[in-house]
Amino acid sequence: MNFTTASLKTAFSKQINRFLWVLVLCFAFSCNKPGNDYLITGAGKGLLGVNQTDTITLNMVTDYYPLIPEAQNLSVYNIGTLMDPIFGRTTAGVYADVQLADVNAPTWGPSSSMDSVVLNVKVSDTCPAIGSNHFAGQTWHLFKMASGFGSYGTNGTSNYPSDTNFKTSMEIGHGAVRYNPADSVVTLSLPSSAINTLFKDSIFDSTGNSSLFTDPTEFDLLMHGILIMPDSSLSGGGNLGEIAPFNFQDTTHSRLTIYYNGGKSWYMFMNNGPLTVNVYNHNYNHTPAWKNNMLAGKSVDKAYVQSMGGMKCIVTLPYLANLVKDSMLAINQAEFIFPKVDSVADPFNGNNPPKILFRPRAYNGSDSIVGFTDDITDYFLQNYQTNTKSYNYLMTRYIQTIVFNDRQLYNGNKSFIQRPVYGINLSTPPDVPNSPGRVLLYTQNTGNKAKRPKLVITYTKIVDKK
Repeated sequence: MNFTTASLKTAFSKQINRFLWVLVLCFAFSCNKPGNDYLITGAGKGLLGVNQTDTITLNMVTDYYPLIPEAQNLSVYNIGTLMDPIFGRTTAGVYADVQLADVNAPTWGPSSSMDSVVLNVKVSDTCPAIGSNHFAGQTWHLFKMASGFGSYGTNGTSNYPSDTNFKTSMEIGHGAVRYNPADSVVTLSLPSSAINTLFKDSIFDSTGNSSLFTDPTEFDLLMHGILIMPDSSLSGGGNLGEIAPFNFQDTTHSRLTIYYNGGKSWYMFMNNGPLTVNVYNHNYNHTPAWKNNMLAGKSVDKAYVQSMGGMKCIVTLPYLANLVKDSMLAINQAEFIFPKVDSVADPFNGNNPPKILFRPRAYNGSDSIVGFTDDITDYFLQNYQTNTKSYNYLMTRYIQTIVFNDRQLYNGNKSFIQRPVYGINLSTPPDVPNSPGRVLLYTQNTGNKAKRPKLVITYTKIVDKK
């Protein structure tokens, strides 16, 4: 064999062997990092400037929190009653300001006859209801308010409790409602025999002051407002009921009409003024949602979120601080994932809220949004993701702030905290959007690990702790 040829073959073989060893070493190092190295092994030390991803478990607990945002000039309002096997009985009613609508003053007088009082309200075309039996078996009550909304309102408190009670002077009447599928209007029609005599007298005896029915200010002093409140019971076996959002601003269909003197009529509108307030009564009655309220034991594998001033979920991040023990981090992306419990056995499985709000939690349990902007730029818009059956949130800036807080605390600097951390509120206020939904979310205790709530963080180590 030619010596030169043999030497070249030997050199080439050595180069091939070196290249193969480099591939093996690269492959070994690339597989060496576990999926959660900071939380499990601490093996991520020294990987400066390399993008890494960790998945962090979240802790969740259900919280009963009946305060709801003050309701003013919303697009829709919820009315109805519902028997939910998981959340119990919920009844939704509305206090509404009433406004002059008919420009012509009525021609009634003290001796007039009130033939009927008819309330028409239009079911929303844009916001979904919960339940689908078109209000069968429901009885609605119509009340006249005594003195309006008082200190509540534009200059009042920022929250209404869900069981707010404004004073009413009398019940105008009550009766079964009917639903018209042609225009999606629910009607409460009170015949003369069902109308409170005191209401008839208060209306017909007021004609001595003609401006009461032509001047908005004077009319407001007479009527103040109305309360529409369904019975918290249903007729008909197996009837679970329905709560739906109604559009009071559709004045073609939503109005209160007084018929008198054998065919004459005069009507008024609702919600053309600044005040209309949704109120909710709950009777959880030891249902699963109530039994698990504020419980976080190993057996609690679900959290419960209900709009309509009901239940929300508190989320905490007990393991996030471990992420900063070894290094200063730059968060590239932080995604929260909350899988929904999807069960065909749940009669209201498809009535989950189209949106659940993600809000930092204040010391008193309320939302704390000062300086919080991630919700504005969230890719998922806080909406339900039908493809993954989960609620996802990109909250990168928020997590960067929390990580920075933890880093400062770890270094003993307690005076440089950008945002106090009391957890996160997941809730569905009735006005964002105003739909009467509810949902079950998996917690950290669910047996299926793939369904557990989690925070997925992609980050870069900037500086190792010295």
